[in-house]
Amino acid sequence: MISESDQEIIDLVDRGQLTYALSLLNRKLTKFPQKSLYHVLKNKILFKSGKEEESIKQNVAILNQYPSDPMTIDILSNFFQDLDMENESNLAYENIIKRFPANNEKLAKIWFENSIEKYDYKLLNKIFMYLNKESKRDYKMWFILSYYLLIVYGDVDEKSKNLYLTLGLKLISNLEDLNNQEIWVYVQFLRLKEDYEMIEGILSDRELDLELQIIFLETLKLNRSWKKLNEYCDKLLFKENFDDFDTWKLYLLSSKELGVAYGKLKPELPSTRNGLLCAIELDKLFDKSTDSSIETYYDKFNNKLCCYPDLKSYELPSTIIDKIKKANIDSNLITLVNNQKFHKSLDNWDIYSKFKHLPVAEFDSNPLNDLTIESINDLDSVRKVIMLSHLLASDPFNYKLKLYLLQIHSQLNSNDSIIPIYKSLKIKMVQHENLSHTLTFSTFSKDSLSYFIDIFRFYLTSRQEMINSIIDAFNKGVYNKLPSFIKFGSNLKNSISLNFTVYKILQTTFILNDTGYTNYFSNYLLKNKKLIIGEWTDNRDFKTANYARIDTHDTVIKLKLLIYTIIFETKENEVNKLFKFYNKMISHSASFTKFENLIFKLYYNILKIVKVKSNQNEMDSLLNYITKNLKIDKLKQQGLIPENVLSSDMSYNLSNLIELIRIIEFVNKKITSVLRKLNLDQLKSDIKSLELTKLQFDAIDKINFEFPIEFDFEPILTDFKSSIHQSISNLINNI
Repeated sequence: MISESDQEIIDLVDRGQLTYALSLLNRKLTKFPQKSLYHVLKNKILFKSGKEEESIKQNVAILNQYPSDPMTIDILSNFFQDLDMENESNLAYENIIKRFPANNEKLAKIWFENSIEKYDYKLLNKIFMYLNKESKRDYKMWFILSYYLLIVYGDVDEKSKNLYLTLGLKLISNLEDLNNQEIWVYVQFLRLKEDYEMIEGILSDRELDLELQIIFLETLKLNRSWKKLNEYCDKLLFKENFDDFDTWKLYLLSSKELGVAYGKLKPELPSTRNGLLCAIELDKLFDKSTDSSIETYYDKFNNKLCCYPDLKSYELPSTIIDKIKKANIDSNLITLVNNQKFHKSLDNWDIYSKFKHLPVAEFDSNPLNDLTIESINDLDSVRKVIMLSHLLASDPFNYKLKLYLLQIHSQLNSNDSIIPIYKSLKIKMVQHENLSHTLTFSTFSKDSLSYFIDIFRFYLTSRQEMINSIIDAFNKGVYNKLPSFIKFGSNLKNSISLNFTVYKILQTTFILNDTGYTNYFSNYLLKNKKLIIGEWTDNRDFKTANYARIDTHDTVIKLKLLIYTIIFETKENEVNKLFKFYNKMISHSASFTKFENLIFKLYYNILKIVKVKSNQNEMDSLLNYITKNLKIDKLKQQGLIPENVLSSDMSYNLSNLIELIRIIEFVNKKITSVLRKLNLDQLKSDIKSLELTKLQFDAIDKINFEFPIEFDFEPILTDFKSSIHQSISNLINNI
């Protein structure tokens, strides 16, 4: 157990309060000169003070002395981990485990828990190999499971995969009295081997949980074990009342394969939703007309929201189309909504006018707006915003309307409206990972900065939650949860949405000239350089309610994070590597607009002047390029003001320019004054004189505001103009 005074020193070092930490540490060393923990902490202070080679050399020496205190080992391992010295980081644990086997279990478990977020499956296999020596069944299962994780998620060749498969199967086949979770692991190896006969044998005559039941059903189908499949489905459907669509389909298939007649099967189907859908599948299975079965389903469920999604994949019989054509405006609302989706025979706005006053249950979405959404697609973007805002006023919990409105605002220069709509979606936890790209064009303000910080905190929290979930799954033997936890955790570690959030935070801090978070995120970037230039995972949802394209500028995000990292990096060799990567990226990107191309060339010259060694002639040439191109006429010529002045490109270009100005000022203040020759005051004055808000208001005044229904749109138009004004003001006021 670590003492409070030792913990205080550790915390001081981590917070960068090095002088005070060192004074406390020296007192400790006077009393306890042999204690490795204090020497490791002193070396950490040395490293942070710039004496890097000395601190590394001394910590390597401590590593070779085999310190056995868990806290010392942990800090020593993390010290090397932060320097990408993976071998030394792992040896901090492995040396002691080999040298003192009595510490094996305790240290190996700490090593395992501290290594999870690396998602290094070879390392987990090694750790579990040591734990397996404890001869405990749980550790044996962990060791076995690590071979499965290596095969599925590890970066290994085919020869290694075959070896790991053989080893895993050999180990688990020697275990007796397997429970369902252990059986699940065994089955995963057999699925990799495609040994479905063995799976069938193992799963037969057992009480299976739901996941194993599904695997068993799939296996019986693959093995064409029709009698066994039929009996098992019969048990689930008729004895256990498991009214499941897929199980019904397997029951019908196996019955047909066993020679059961259509006429015997049809009466067995219940008149439930699944039963009526399976009647259609039964017709298809026996190559019979589906018309009657589809009509039976339609007649029962045409007034339910499930009707359209259930039947849309089938060809509707002419009898239903005739019914739809004969339907009138006085029909049931849900029936009309379904009918219009199947075959549009009425005017959607007539239906809207008829039912718009119909009360909807609190927190429910009005199905009527499924039709209105479809009917506004032909409007221009400004009229879409007004129409969607009007519809949302009477349907405030409609998720689709909100997403549509959010996407349209992202195409326009009304980005002041984006975050309030996003917040109203009540997005929680992992949904940020899927949907935060809709904030690409959000405004720059203290509130937006605070909101992005909150999103970033989700990543910090969720990463730790995933680690805890993985540890719990191992400890409790819930092995079937591990693949989803591991996949989500590893994807979250370096996702484009996470990197987008960091980018938005830093861009906003530069534009607002708010340095409150600069120190934290500069350290974050420097610590995660490899991740930034590496491959990013993409978990964004572009399919659900995707009504309007949002240009997410993925390459720009990576380049901006590179720029920030180069600015914050102090090591010359690291700067040169990052700058080389940056140059390669801008040289091979054909997707830039003219204005983006100019901005990134300006950054190239700025970074080369302030961070890369150049001779005087080269520096003069670089500075001349910046001076020549950082003028309002040149910027306008390169597309600062987009052809469509109402598009989000307006604020996007302006924000990139103002950020560039702020970064030049930051560099002048923090790194070198060589760029002070640039006349930034004149450029700022020229930007303010562009009257960008007036340009946009003039464009709005030319729009013919005709709508398919009558309503008072003026208040909404006023709010829209206010959003445009605020979006530009948030930028101009921060020059």
